[in-house]
Amino acid sequence: MHIAAHDLKNPLTAVMTFAELIAEQADDVEFVKSHARSIYQSTEQMFNLVKSLLEQATIESGKVELHKKPVDIAMIAEFVVKHNEVQAQNKNQHINLSLEREAYAEVDVEKMQSIFDNLVSNAIKYSPPGRNIWVSVKKKLLTIDGITPTNGAIPTKVIFEVRDEGLGLTEEDKQKLFGKFQRLSARPTGGESSSGLGLSIVKQWVELHGGRVWAESEGQGKGSTFFVELNAIEKPESADIVNV
Repeated sequence: MHIAAHDLKNPLTAVMTFAELIAEQADDVEFVKSHARSIYQSTEQMFNLVKSLLEQATIESGKVELHKKPVDIAMIAEFVVKHNEVQAQNKNQHINLSLEREAYAEVDVEKMQSIFDNLVSNAIKYSPPGRNIWVSVKKKLLTIDGITPTNGAIPTKVIFEVRDEGLGLTEEDKQKLFGKFQRLSARPTGGESSSGLGLSIVKQWVELHGGRVWAESEGQGKGSTFFVELNAIEKPESADIVNV
């Protein structure tokens, strides 16, 4: 909580300072516009932190309700990538999307969008300008002794993957990656903010879905890959499938 209070104090101090400067030079339109943008950025930072704190409190209360419905996970991934395209373009980054369709799982669509959004936005946030990001959805098929049954491929897992060319992870980073209020060796490359709660919340939501999340990296400067693995279901009746 001390870290959260500190993270709220910094943007709040900035808002107070910029507001005072605007009051002193209210006749300078360009000056006011510039500092108004700074106020917006600081309040957005505070909003995101408060949102994360409330989400964490909901999970810890044990009163979480998941509204699970059958959905093609590829549709959620596609929606999230489109939502983050402008953020990537602002850093001259390119998101490469590879989707295996009809990768069905039973999930809370809103929560899964939040999970994927966190991982994709992190890849953008921690990657230098001009780099590539790869997002994919794959089906993991049932095998018997390493062989797919001849009567047809049956998906058992759906895997969402985000790979970047960012700052990578140290061994110490990997140990504390999904903890609450953890500070990693890497820092956002474009001045973006981080609540220190995002990956902890991701892990908890994924596990509440009966899935798992993990990360791989060869070390600092060599990028990172994050995986979310969910239990697959057979293709539902058309009327039961949720569109994103």
